[in-house]
Amino acid sequence: MPPRLPIFPAVHRCADVSIASVVQRFSAVSLSTSAYRAAPPRKSPLASSGASFLDLDGEPARGPGSTAVPGRSRMAGSSSSNNSNNSNGYAPTSASGDMTSSNAALSRVLFDSGMRRRMNDRREEQSRSTLERMAERKVSEDYARQMPRRWRAGDVYAPHDLSAAEMAKWRRPSRTTADVVDILGINPLDEYRNFAMVSEFVSTMGRIKHSRETGLRAVNQRRMARAIRRAIGLGIHPSVHRHPEILTSEIANMPKQSYASYDSRQRR
Repeated sequence: MPPRLPIFPAVHRCADVSIASVVQRFSAVSLSTSAYRAAPPRKSPLASSGASFLDLDGEPARGPGSTAVPGRSRMAGSSSSNNSNNSNGYAPTSASGDMTSSNAALSRVLFDSGMRRRMNDRREEQSRSTLERMAERKVSEDYARQMPRRWRAGDVYAPHDLSAAEMAKWRRPSRTTADVVDILGINPLDEYRNFAMVSEFVSTMGRIKHSRETGLRAVNQRRMARAIRRAIGLGIHPSVHRHPEILTSEIANMPKQSYASYDSRQRR
């Protein structure tokens, strides 16, 4: 009586062979430009080609030239189809390496863009904080200029010192008590050519300032008046306006005004 061959293992083997051929065809048309590297087939002297094809022991074959390994149970059809590449003896290709390199390049691009974005945000924040500090400093300087009394560190004051009456006292011009000529140790008669010093003791209309405004002693006041008359008499200093060089320096230091540009086409 001929031996009874198991039918279901043979059917599963045929299904595995068809799935392996399809997978092999798809792998040949892969997007990867590198070729597949096939592992050497495993040969077992214990089983023949007919037994491996019919799978008499209930184990699927590993490849055209390989046999089943005894001691392992057969997996389900889904798992055999999922692992068909490994069961057919194909090793992993270089597509995984290409994918790894592309992932690394993408991660570097994302990291660089994130770093650039953070640097831009930090730069904008620093510039914004700088502008805010400059604006606050300007406001504080404007308020400081408007204050008639210059407060120093360590000054003790009462709330009444900030009242309008006290501020009016500080707003009044105070008389100079120090004699500049004595402090510098100069002779005004020898400085009649110094138009900068002469212009400080002459009003805009050419009048010599009083000693209440200059703070000079009587002797120095007379010497200064004599030096001013000598400079005006020699034509070194003008009599009714300030010196032209002083006016030139003041005009150069003045802030420039923006004038509207005139275009001849606007007339038309």
